Formats: sequence, structure tokens, C-alpha cells
Amino acid sequence: MKRYALCLCLVLAASVLAMPSRILAGTQVDRPTWTTGDTWSYQEGDETATWTVLGATQDGYLVGLTTAPPVRTHTYRFDRDLIFSQALYFHPKWPLIPGDNWSYTANGPAYNRIGGNNVWVTHVMAVGWESVTVPAGRFISFRIHGQQCDVTQNACGDFEVWYSPQAKYTVKISYSAAPYWSHDIRGVSRVLTSYKVAP
Repeated sequence: MKRYALCLCLVLAASVLAMPSRILAGTQVDRPTWTTGDTWSYQEGDETATWTVLGATQDGYLVGLTTAPPVRTHTYRFDRDLIFSQALYFHPKWPLIPGDNWSYTANGPAYNRIGGNNVWVTHVMAVGWESVTVPAGRFISFRIHGQQCDVTQNACGDFEVWYSPQAKYTVKISYSAAPYWSHDIRGVSRVLTSYKVAP
């Protein structure tokens, strides 16, 4: 009898763990609101990065970034859709809806020795809900698949983004092993190590 009771408990536990994914399937994700002091820390290879919301602006947020090594600090202006001018990978289209597709274009200096400016076109698909585990914990997250193409150099690379409503930002970004990506991020993931956000 004890064996059957144990099996029943294990089945029930597995059902509870799987429940969030089933409940969230098909549901959309609305745009979050950030608060001064919200903080996210990431590990990407040998580099660490911490984003901190410094305050609100008329059309978004002022956000500080500290990276290491070596220690460098920057300040960026995010709009209310959580997009800033240097953001090449995460341009969310709110609300996030499973199966939705969108594209965006970015321009900037070439990240190699050819110089000049490049044009990047990114095609994105909102895949849906998944459970993902990173050093900061386990999150029910919305996965976004993207392919970024450097129109100037005729090259492309895939990437994946996991956005968590609980963390109010990305918890993981993974880059494919395609030679399109620079050697420092090729085949690497940026993972959330800690965070603090207002309820």
C-alpha cells in the first residue's frame, strides 16, 4: 500500500510541476512596468553584466549597465517597450502572442575590421511557453526564436530568447554556433544569475 501511495504522490507532484506550462499555453504576455532599483545580473562566457533601472523618463527608463572584466559602466535610454538603440537581439512586440511573427532593422558600425556601417535585419517568431532553468532559478518563460542577418555582409545567425514575466526581462539568450556570431558569443548563452524587481 505504501508503494502505491508513494507512486500516487510522485504522479501528483509531476502534475503540479507541469501545470504552469499547460495553464499558460496559448496565453499572451503583456508589457511589464519597471521600477527604479530593478536589477538583473547575467553571465555570458567569462563576462558578467548587471543592468539597473536608475529612473523613469518621459517615454521609458534610464538604465545603467556595468560589465566586467574589465569593469566598464554605461547608461542607456530604454523606451517603454524595453528597446534601446543598441539592442540588436531583443525587440519585443507587445503583447507577446504564441505564433506571432515580426521583423525589425538596426543600423550601426561594423563589428569587424571592414569598417563602415552595417544593416541588420532580424526576423522573429514568438514560439510559446517553456520552463527554463538558469543560475537565478527555474522560470516559466516565453521563448522567442530569431534569425539575424547582416545585409551588408550577407550572413545570418540564429538565436533564442527566453523572457520571464516573473523576472520582467530576459532570463536567457542563446546564440547558435554559426560563424556569423563573433567568437566570444558563438554557441554561448547569456544566463540570469540574480535579479531583484518590484512586485
